[in-house]
Amino acid sequence: MLANTSSMSSTLTDIATTSQKKYSKSVGAIPLTATLVNMLLSTSPFSLPYALINGGLILGLLIFFLSTFLALNSADMMIESLGIGCALQRSDTDECEFPESKLDKKINRSPYFIKKKLELFGLSSIVVNKIFGMVTITFLCAFLIGSMLVKCVSSSNSLSKAWMFSMYGDMDYEPSNWIMSPYHFSILIFALITSVFALGNIEGSKILQVSISALRFLMIYWMILCSIYAIAKYGAADITKLKFFDFSKIDYLMSNLIFTTFMHHSVPGICYPLRPQTRLKATFIGSYVLHAIVLLVHCILAVIAFGERKNKCNVFPCEIGIMFNLNFLSLPIVGPAVQFFPALAIAVLPVLAITFRGNVLQLFGKSTTAVNLTLNLDLYESSSTNAMDISSDNTSVFNISI
Repeated sequence: MLANTSSMSSTLTDIATTSQKKYSKSVGAIPLTATLVNMLLSTSPFSLPYALINGGLILGLLIFFLSTFLALNSADMMIESLGIGCALQRSDTDECEFPESKLDKKINRSPYFIKKKLELFGLSSIVVNKIFGMVTITFLCAFLIGSMLVKCVSSSNSLSKAWMFSMYGDMDYEPSNWIMSPYHFSILIFALITSVFALGNIEGSKILQVSISALRFLMIYWMILCSIYAIAKYGAADITKLKFFDFSKIDYLMSNLIFTTFMHHSVPGICYPLRPQTRLKATFIGSYVLHAIVLLVHCILAVIAFGERKNKCNVFPCEIGIMFNLNFLSLPIVGPAVQFFPALAIAVLPVLAITFRGNVLQLFGKSTTAVNLTLNLDLYESSSTNAMDISSDNTSVFNISI
């Protein structure tokens, strides 16, 4: 009886592993960069100008540079920790989940080569202990749920207002012939699209990530051009009259800036499909530098163009509000278009949901295999995620693999 059960379990695991190899696809540097940029520029372009105006320009920039540096440095440490977790859980019999490039084949004998996905719960349990892993997943899940709710609510609210303004010329219009309110309809759309992509892995959403990142840069480019237009036509703000330091608003300033640069919860899922892995560190550095340059240009121009305005946003130019995209509402074509910017969080929500699901499933161990077989798709990380393994030998580690 026990022998039959063991044989059946082995067979099911083999089927799940075969299914996973069939559907898993590696990603290159461009989709990975798109995913990182979507996370880093998710809410900051429309929330950060207001934070800088109220918290002080100099104080805001100092915290921005510090948080960006610390975020990049800690992400680099996390990648090294993933390599250590692989080495501690390695098995010489495990095969690589993704096709290996020529560069990867030269280093895949290193025990630190990232072959399998190891979520933060599994990583902290291996490197420290399981109690620490439980504490980690408790705080992590609370953060992920809160983050998903914030992004879903703010994005749905923005999307509904953009629709109403585009269709009826009034952001707060409530159609009487709709089955539900525009806001709740927007939430339903977000939930459906997020659910479809959240059933997969991060690497399965690379088309979504690249498409949304292109739209994101286009809208930021439009906002930058509109800020330049406002400066050229209506004049720049008197910089000397702006706030430089306001510690009474530092809580709002820090929460915005830290939330902007924090995406470490999803580093394992973002990192492990990349091929070749030799580009991993350069991709992270490039993404953070790109994010910093774009955000700095966007926010500084916003402060110069709208920093002293006091009128409401029914007339252009206007004061900087909590949602900066509303500053362009009265402009033709561009104005209604950029109102959809917060809705681009549709690319981030699946990443958060996949990270949440992966950690919870890894907490319950072999139950992931059962889910794989039930759906008959490689949508979950399966029980093999408990072993983010690598082949043997060579220990020339992080300077190669990250």
